[in-house]
Amino acid sequence: MEKRNNIAAACLSMLAANLILSYGISASAQTCPAGQDERKERYAVTDFSANFLREEPDFTAELGNQLLMGTPVRITGESSYWRQVTSPDPYTAWCLDMGLVEMDSKQIQAYIAAQKYICTAFSSQVLSAPDINAEPVSDLVCGDLLLCSDPEQQRTLSPKQDRTMKRDRTGRKAKGYAEVWLPSGIHGYVKASDIEPFGLWARTR
Repeated sequence: MEKRNNIAAACLSMLAANLILSYGISASAQTCPAGQDERKERYAVTDFSANFLREEPDFTAELGNQLLMGTPVRITGESSYWRQVTSPDPYTAWCLDMGLVEMDSKQIQAYIAAQKYICTAFSSQVLSAPDINAEPVSDLVCGDLLLCSDPEQQRTLSPKQDRTMKRDRTGRKAKGYAEVWLPSGIHGYVKASDIEPFGLWARTR
């Protein structure tokens, strides 16, 4: 039990760092120096439950760190299907491009502002339907962040429509499951008892 509590505490410490970087990205994206092409700034959000960071762009390289799902990062380099990223620590290392959802400055700001759930269970799953026997979409670990509404829809709605959709869809439950979206936009369901609204969770810690 003590080991499990220590792991959970470490996950939540990483999440706190995640928040600090999130606000930093949002601020820097809004205050780009005059004349600087903000398209050169590359951002991404991790889409794996735990994304491995390696010291070099190679599977045999030392594993330096892991990032939880929903962590915003800056992309600072690339080599084939590897991306060099700066994580919340801050820590710069390499991960696979398939574990990232790349975004521009406006998209990363929208992602940071979007309503989310946090996984509070030691481990869980995103399922394709609200049924324990449904096909798994993704595994989850404590501290992973999931979106409460479809990110593609958020990008196409007007501010008024967006507020209406949040009221209609956020926190939607079905048979003890909550409807969620991965950062990539993949849709699924998670046991409602395994997650909490992130804003509420943050305010009570």
